[in-house]
Amino acid sequence: MTEPSGEYPSLYQFLGGHLNSDYIILAPTLDGVVEAFLSEEGAAEAAAGVRADIARFRAAHADDLDAQLWRCFSDHAQEPDQSADEFLTWLDRAMSAGSAPRP
Repeated sequence: MTEPSGEYPSLYQFLGGHLNSDYIILAPTLDGVVEAFLSEEGAAEAAAGVRADIARFRAAHADDLDAQLWRCFSDHAQEPDQSADEFLTWLDRAMSAGSAPRP
């Protein structure tokens, strides 16, 4: 298996750069971090990349999603007691708001 940065580059970059354990610096909530990210220049393309990486990650690790999410992205922030499936579903939905090109 290659490194997550190579297999899932958009997801790796977003979780490492935005939705990490220091997310509070960017926004007071996880939703706020995603909203701030989606307001950045180039967000539509970046969000589409994150969503594609989420789909590939789910497909590759469906049998052990919780353990693999922590193995690959150990510094990411998610709600306490939230499963990997719940987290990835939330993130995919949140990113879908920004993946359509803006007029």
